[in-house]
Amino acid sequence: MVSLYRKATSLLGLEDGSKSFLDLTKLLNEAPEILCENQIAIDYLFRKSGIQFSFDKRSQIFSSVFFHLATAMVDSGAVKPYTGELFAEIVTNDSRDIVERKIGKKPSSSTYFPSSNSQLRKDLWEEYEIESLEARFIFGGSKDQLISASFRVPGGL
Repeated sequence: MVSLYRKATSLLGLEDGSKSFLDLTKLLNEAPEILCENQIAIDYLFRKSGIQFSFDKRSQIFSSVFFHLATAMVDSGAVKPYTGELFAEIVTNDSRDIVERKIGKKPSSSTYFPSSNSQLRKDLWEEYEIESLEARFIFGGSKDQLISASFRVPGGL
């Protein structure tokens, strides 16, 4: 059986309205809502599944997928957390060291940004090149645990 991560990332580079996107909505048993839309992109959110897609209007493809694990939207109850596995069996609450070990290489970049929770220290954003995709893992909290993961086509939104 194909993992939900594999199914979601296989949509990257495909056109809006593709059969694969419709198949995903059936698999999730959930219709996406349009989170935001502007001249450049449409963001589709599957609230019950914790998955968000960006559709690039310029290139007419799905350019990225974002997995909400322990984000501010999850904390507020606006989105349920994604509970499936990610690349290399990475799961929610893996630390940055565990993620690096599972991927088997050092990140291509590692940067601290202000946390969405002002009482916590800065979030750590680490980027990797994985299977021809650009991956970003965001770690937060006092133990630098994984709070989100995103995958995009190179140069995508």
